[in-house]
Amino acid sequence: GSFLIGFLLIFCQDKFPTNENLRLAIIVGFLGAYTTFSTFEFETFELIQTRHLLLAILYVALSFAVGLISVISGAFLARRLI
Repeated sequence: GSFLIGFLLIFCQDKFPTNENLRLAIIVGFLGAYTTFSTFEFETFELIQTRHLLLAILYVALSFAVGLISVISGAFLARRLI
């Protein structure tokens, strides 16, 4: 989901220029359903509740890093294809 968000935001910006708000609503709204943040929050909460604090910190840090790298990779690929 994160990779596709990065890819489509750049790809559609150049190939299908349209209203910025509409583009963001469609891409982030649609793909956001696949990258639901509530599951992430719940799993982190469960790790903290079961006193796995180090694991919770690693989960948050790695999830953020991998998600950000995926968005950047998708945007990079879109720019290379355009």
